[in-house]
Amino acid sequence: MSSSPSSPPLLLVSKVVTEDETETTMNNTAIVVEPKTKSRFFAWKQLIGRILQRYTRIVGKSLHRDRLLKTLQYTVWWYSHMGLKNSQAAANLYNDVCWARYVSRLTEWPTALEALWNDSWTIDFGCSSNNNNNNNNNNTLFLQKLGRILGRILAASMFVYYPTEHAAYGRWKVLPQPTTGQQRLAERYSAWSCRAWLVYILTDIVQGYVALTTPMPSNHDDDDNNNNNNNNKDNKDKEALLALQQQSKRHKQQVVMLRNILFLLPAYHWSLSDWDRRPWLKSTTVNLFMWLEAIVSLYQTSLEVE
Repeated sequence: MSSSPSSPPLLLVSKVVTEDETETTMNNTAIVVEPKTKSRFFAWKQLIGRILQRYTRIVGKSLHRDRLLKTLQYTVWWYSHMGLKNSQAAANLYNDVCWARYVSRLTEWPTALEALWNDSWTIDFGCSSNNNNNNNNNNTLFLQKLGRILGRILAASMFVYYPTEHAAYGRWKVLPQPTTGQQRLAERYSAWSCRAWLVYILTDIVQGYVALTTPMPSNHDDDDNNNNNNNNKDNKDKEALLALQQQSKRHKQQVVMLRNILFLLPAYHWSLSDWDRRPWLKSTTVNLFMWLEAIVSLYQTSLEVE
């Protein structure tokens, strides 16, 4: 909505400036800007616009929003333990962000059910088909079955993870004043959810290893019948593009592997039945791993959002 101003606004105009004309003139209704100044202004405007567009694409997905919140959560935790001013306020913010992330996952259980029901998390290893022989065909069939099995394990682990985490959250936050027994039950639910999460992490590491060690497909076979002097350059361009795509895919998989490795020790720590009373790791160690993983997850997001 706009309204009519009481006085005419300043107008931004440009003119051709000669070598002798170096000053910017100004009157009550106009500012004359040199072309270099104008181009610099629009360059900054375009840059800020691209940054805002990229940010909008990031927060448009719940997974990416959670990564941002996770980074904020563990960064604030470190600040709250430095003994600086407003440390208590930072600790309160850490708790608020932590519980907000719990709440954001309350709607995720049906996604795991759908994946388990429809095999939608089946992993495609994209195995090479350069050699049309029985051994290669058998290897392809094995990888297809393995991808389906690993996908089902991933879905099943999240199928268990979400409701047990929801139960823990309910015991912690929904009950007005939980008794000691109810508090212990919440922590046991949390341990079971982290055991399911640990299964997910280990399975994801296995599938990542298989994906990184499986030969990538090539389109050499597709070009054998068309390999002549007229399309040699096109074939080379296609091979170069395919190589770049495969390199990008492998790099993204390596980033996922690194995240899983950073997750391993905290997940095992929280999966122990007495993790709250007799912690296996110090809180600083746990939060260090989680903070490092959060930073890596932001890097992964930068790769996923073009």
